[in-house]
Amino acid sequence: MNSRIRLFGLNTLLAISLLLTACRTPTPPPTPTVDVNALFTQAAQTVVAQMTANAPTVTPTLVATNTPLPTFTPLGGALPTLPPLATLPALATATKQGFTGPDKAVYITQSPSDNGTVKTGQVFNITWRLQNTGTTTWNQNYAYRFYSAINKIPTSANGYNLTTTVAPGAYADLTVVATAPSSPGTYDTRWVLTNANGENFSSFDLTINV
Repeated sequence: MNSRIRLFGLNTLLAISLLLTACRTPTPPPTPTVDVNALFTQAAQTVVAQMTANAPTVTPTLVATNTPLPTFTPLGGALPTLPPLATLPALATATKQGFTGPDKAVYITQSPSDNGTVKTGQVFNITWRLQNTGTTTWNQNYAYRFYSAINKIPTSANGYNLTTTVAPGAYADLTVVATAPSSPGTYDTRWVLTNANGENFSSFDLTINV
C-alpha cells in the first residue's frame, strides 16, 4: 500500500515538472549591439559619394595674356635749332598777306598746294612765290626762316638767305627741301621773310597729308 502511494507521488511530481517546463516563456535571442560611430561613418561616406556624383564639372577659366605693345622707333636725327627770331606781330590765319612798313610782300602761289598728299619718306621741294610790293630791294642779307608748326614737316634746314636781289615789283621763289615723315598724318610748317635788320615782315605756310 505504501509503495503505491509513493509511486503515485513521484508520478505526480514528474507530471507537474513537465507541465511547468512546457508553460515557461522561451528566452528571446540576444539583441545585436549597434556601433553608432560606424553608422555615422557610413552615412557620411554615402553623402560624399552622392555629392561627388552630382557635382557639375568645373571648366577652368583661362586668364588672358597681355600682348606686348610694339616698340616705338624714333625718327631720324634731331633737326637743327633755329636761332631766336625777331619779335613778330600776330599773324593772320585766314589769308596770306604782307605787313606794314617799307618792306612788304604779297603771297602769289606755292607748290605743292595746301592739303596735298605726299608719300611717306618722300623728299620734295616746297616753293612759295612772293612779290616784292614794298619800296626796298631785297638782297642776300634777307632770309626766309622756319617760324612755327603744329606738327612740323621736317626740312633740310631751318633758314636760307636769298641768292638774288629782288627789286620792288619783282617776284621771288623761296624753296625749302623737305622730307615727308614716316608716319601717316597731317603735317604743317610756317615760315617768315626777314629783312637785313632781323625784322619779320611776311609769313607763308603749307599743310600736307602723308
